[in-house]
Amino acid sequence: MKQKVWLLTFLTLLISISAIYQLNVNSSPNNVVPNSSSNDVYTVTFNETGLPQGTQWTVKLGNLTNSSNTNIITFKITGLSYLYYSIPNVNNYIPTPYQGYVLVNRSLTIDVNFSLPYLSIKVNEELIQQSTGSQVSELEPGNTYEVGVSVYNQGNINSNVIVNNTMLLNGKVIYSETSFGTLDRGTKVSFSVLWTPNSTGVYTLLVHVSAEPNFSETFSYPVYVGVSNAKTYNVSFVEVGLPQGSPWSVTLNGVTKESTSKYIEFQETSGNFTYLINNITGFLPKTQEGTIVVTNSSVNVTIVFLPLVFKPVTTVEISYNNSQVTTLNSNLTYSVLVNIRNEGNYSGSGYLILTIEQGSTSILSREFNFTLAPMQQENFSAKFTPLNSSQLTMSAVTYSITQKGQVSVSNITKVLEVQPPQHVTTSTSTTQTNTTKTNTSVTTTNTSTSVTSPPSANSSSSSDLLYVAIVIVVIIIVAAVVLLRRRS
Repeated sequence: MKQKVWLLTFLTLLISISAIYQLNVNSSPNNVVPNSSSNDVYTVTFNETGLPQGTQWTVKLGNLTNSSNTNIITFKITGLSYLYYSIPNVNNYIPTPYQGYVLVNRSLTIDVNFSLPYLSIKVNEELIQQSTGSQVSELEPGNTYEVGVSVYNQGNINSNVIVNNTMLLNGKVIYSETSFGTLDRGTKVSFSVLWTPNSTGVYTLLVHVSAEPNFSETFSYPVYVGVSNAKTYNVSFVEVGLPQGSPWSVTLNGVTKESTSKYIEFQETSGNFTYLINNITGFLPKTQEGTIVVTNSSVNVTIVFLPLVFKPVTTVEISYNNSQVTTLNSNLTYSVLVNIRNEGNYSGSGYLILTIEQGSTSILSREFNFTLAPMQQENFSAKFTPLNSSQLTMSAVTYSITQKGQVSVSNITKVLEVQPPQHVTTSTSTTQTNTTKTNTSVTTTNTSTSVTSPPSANSSSSSDLLYVAIVIVVIIIVAAVVLLRRRS
């Protein structure tokens, strides 16, 4: 009887070992665990999005491999199965998910999204009491805690990560520690520091996370030690105008945070807080500093960045005796006035080249240098005289001096008509008058600038009477003298 019991026990043990071995073999990737009691055929469909139309892609399911140029790949599976699948990259496109296990007990569809490589990092604060392993919101002096963050890679590429944890109290550094790690896609890693606080207060945990190839961001968390956890609200700064991936930073209430994304967030209690947008090479924040008010709700602040632009604008006038003219005379001297105004938001320097030519002859060539602040202007003037009545060409070229060298920003060319010289008209007339009463010939010559008038007839008669009167007076005097001599 005992021999039968031992034999039965041995056979049972042998069957169990065989079953366990078979289960381990069949549960490995690429193997199918069929349900021998079912011959149902199920369809497993992989539905692709993200690839350019007509691109070939491949799926391996268990021991089967299928490829397609469409967005659908299907498999026919007989019986209940638990299968491993994998999807390789297609050129630079990465699938999500790229591998996994699927229980086939019915027909089903698995969505696969292909996308170019990208990194997406999510960071969460972690405060864990070491003795219990539980998450806490408030710390007590004398107890030891794991203080730090968990970093989750939501992108489709692996990344090397550097995390710096710095604890501050009233602006003083309590500790600072840097950790390194590898973050596979779809995984989460904790970066924490064992810390035993000695005194009560509201501490600040600053965490800077850098991940290859292009993630860099600073996070700030209040840490309450021995005091109540006051209600905090998000203060979010959103940038507009920077190229994608550009680093920028904000200082709020003395705490500076940096990011390469469009957002920077702080957590603050209700109150008034000052902020400063730090300078960025090549850009200027439209509002660089200000005050925000947090009143029992979150606050969003939009920061608009404008590219730094030095924009000299040039105007030209030609004048004669302070009056603007468009037509010139060849015997007059004119003034040319050039005004340059910086209508940009950034100071800069440049120079102006002013030339005037008639035919192949240069009658003016000058160069002027200038440095202008935003909205500042400067005038430059020169005099010139046209040589002849041929057309005159004036050119005013403005250059801006940049880090890459000189750049032409304005070129004004004017072609002006030149008239012959202005003349002062002079006329001369000669009039001859014969006076018959005195048998005397009188010639009168009149010269005037514009008009010559003939002698007046009344003037001629008056002259004749004057001569007659003089003759009579002379005769009377002679007669009187003769009479006086005879009496004597």
